Amino acid sequence: MFSISEDQTSLTDEQRKTLHEMWLRCMQRIIISTTLAGSGHPGRSMSSLHLLLLLYSTLRHDSMNPCWENRDRLLVSAGHISPGVCSVLCEFGYIQEEDMFLEFRQAESSFAGHVKCCVRGVEWNIGNLGQGLSAGTRHGSFPQAEQENRKGRSLDGRRRTAEGTDR
Repeated sequence: MFSISEDQTSLTDEQRKTLHEMWLRCMQRIIISTTLAGSGHPGRSMSSLHLLLLLYSTLRHDSMNPCWENRDRLLVSAGHISPGVCSVLCEFGYIQEEDMFLEFRQAESSFAGHVKCCVRGVEWNIGNLGQGLSAGTRHGSFPQAEQENRKGRSLDGRRRTAEGTDR
């Protein structure tokens, strides 16, 4: 599985090439899945791809053992980027591309809309707006997480942390 050490100060040429190839495949998946479904948010997903690929590349995780206790956690609290998240999860072996294409935005499917933890590799269901940061902090701050050097990260969407303050 492709990975990038957090200790690196820059990417190697080989890593850049690999990330670019991953990005192209992810872009295709986003376009195909949202086109087949006739709905979704391809633009937001496409604009988040570089960040998602880099985050998943620096996390300690194992697609063959998605519930591995010492894994790092990434909580995505931006539901409209679900095509991007699912596409990246395909790259890292959590889900099959065909499942994403056939089930995206279908009722009763694991890929029905927003990111849900019934999808392998997803840590947290999208909840009320603004909860992703606090949930991500919680996942990285337990004493056992500190002992195991486990990290919790959160990716929040626009205006999620301001919910309730501007209405």
